[in-house]
Amino acid sequence: MMNCQPDCTKPVASDTSSKASTSQDSRRTSMQEKLSVISQPGDPEYYQFLDSEMAVREISGNSKRLYDYRYFNKVARFSVDGEMSLSGREYHMVEQVYYNTFPKHVPMIWKTYDPESFQVLKKDFARGTSGKIELVVHKRSKYLGVLKSLPLSKITEARTEFNILNQCRECPFVINVLDGFESTKLRFRDYSHFILMEFAPFLTLDHLTHAMKGVGSSNARLFCMEVTMALEYLHSKNILHRDVKPENIYILISGHVVLGDLGSAIQLDSSTLTLGRCATYVTRAPEIWNKEPYGKSADVWSLGVTVYNIISNQWPFVSPYQHIQIEKVNAGNVVYGSKFCKESSNFIAKMIVVDPKERTPCKELLKHPYFDSVKPPYDPPYSAVHYLHLYDKNVESDIIKDLLNKEGRDTQVTAI
Repeated sequence: MMNCQPDCTKPVASDTSSKASTSQDSRRTSMQEKLSVISQPGDPEYYQFLDSEMAVREISGNSKRLYDYRYFNKVARFSVDGEMSLSGREYHMVEQVYYNTFPKHVPMIWKTYDPESFQVLKKDFARGTSGKIELVVHKRSKYLGVLKSLPLSKITEARTEFNILNQCRECPFVINVLDGFESTKLRFRDYSHFILMEFAPFLTLDHLTHAMKGVGSSNARLFCMEVTMALEYLHSKNILHRDVKPENIYILISGHVVLGDLGSAIQLDSSTLTLGRCATYVTRAPEIWNKEPYGKSADVWSLGVTVYNIISNQWPFVSPYQHIQIEKVNAGNVVYGSKFCKESSNFIAKMIVVDPKERTPCKELLKHPYFDSVKPPYDPPYSAVHYLHLYDKNVESDIIKDLLNKEGRDTQVTAI
């Protein structure tokens, strides 16, 4: 990442550190004021991106060495809202058990339902731009999942995301959706539409990348293949994700990853292009910056930038000045460091191509030599047991251990 950003990850421990923090805030405010005078409009978007990066750094900044693996410690301290005790409770992630609690329930059909049927275990479980995301348990079935809540003003977005997720249920590399409903209670009018999705306990590749300072070409190989397969599946249905980035790639309890957050996704006719700004500041394709029509190849560009970041913990193009950012993107010059092998750098070069017509589609990317060594049984580079060490003694680690025990997995790590 850039070295120009202030260090906001250190806790305030004394008056001295408090003054230092105040000084840092004032310096950052001063920097923003100067940039607002000399830079092009749109730079505030860079600072939104920077703020999200700082939040991830604060979560994953503390790491430790354990059995030749690097883990980030105390990723999140989950607390239970209210006085509900979790001791002795049963949790599971078997969706059919959830469906069996509804005698006349029709899966994958938008319906009305009472949100109070879910117990909230953790508010603000993840960042959501259009609504709130909470870790919940269904009271009757004990199904553990993630509930995305959207306001009435986002009804179109809610139903579009739900319908697209429904089309992807048979793809193992896209986040799984279980249910979509609107509230039957008037007091829930602030958040009236809800989408229930599977629980990915080990956060995102964004957190892992920061903690590991880049996972390297070898460890990234399977992750990249799974995300490419997810994107190829979406594109086969003429669905554009439009926001591919490490933050939207979730790590399941199996250690495999899935592509999620389809709130920006749209479905087009096979030959149709679209307009409109999308993607994140650092992953946006040249044609989007240049306000030109774009299609599936814009996702391919974002995938290439994402792979670069996962491997190295760096971005190929980043500047706080929008006009410089656009110049860098339109030039398309990528520098590969020591963490990139020949195959991974060539793989990325197939995607980060300024001309969208010259980018290799996902179906062809899956044939790339970078994936030649990915063979059965397709073991992830980090197992669920290893990820468990990301968590301190908190509610979530107990839940994860319980889920692992149900699958007959050992929750103890032995030295390698």
